[in-house]
This record gives sequence, structure tokens and C-alpha cells, in this order.
Amino acid sequence: MGTGFWSDEERTLFERGVIRHGWSRWNHISDTMFNHSRSHVQIKSHAQKVKPARRAYLEAERAKFVTAQRQSQYYKFPTGLEIVKGAEASVSETNKGERKPAYDQKIIPGASTV
Repeated sequence: MGTGFWSDEERTLFERGVIRHGWSRWNHISDTMFNHSRSHVQIKSHAQKVKPARRAYLEAERAKFVTAQRQSQYYKFPTGLEIVKGAEASVSETNKGERKPAYDQKIIPGASTV
């Protein structure tokens, strides 16, 4: 069972597993992509550290993969360079602007919030 930091090869396997099997299918990813070298719990824990922009990119690639499978076409997995380019573009677009509060209401003591 693998322990410690994830290597670049393991990250690539994780991303290919998400593209092939979908998000939150950790048992399938562990069985098929890692050949049980990482447990489904380790894979789930690693997935929690994936940034939202990266997850969106992987889910978009998953949609392309599923479409190709349905149309019986060959799906070409992105190379390392394409993955980095896709992640950089989505991260820079999502981080524009400042965080704003969820609501701008004054809280009045004794007033009902419902």
C-alpha cells in the first residue's frame, strides 16, 4: 500500500481514473487504476485536496470521455502539458475579483430571521 506524498505518476493515474470512472467512484479508481497500491480512502482524501477549478476541468474531460464512449470513438487522454494548460486557464479565470459576503443585511436584535 502506497504511503506518503503522491508522485506525479500517481497524480496522473488519479486524474485519468476520474476521467474514466467519474468523481467519487474511489473504489473503481483504486481497483483499476492503482491496482490496490492506494486505498479508496487515500484516493478520496487526495480528491478533497483538488482545487475546484481542477475538478471542473476533470469533470469536463469526463463528459468528453463519456460522449466518445457512447459514439464508439477513441478518446485521447490529455497529456501532462495539456492538463497543465487547462488547469491554468480555469484557475486564472475563477480567481478574479474579491470575495463578497453572502448577504448585506443588517441584523436587528429581536427580529425574526425566517
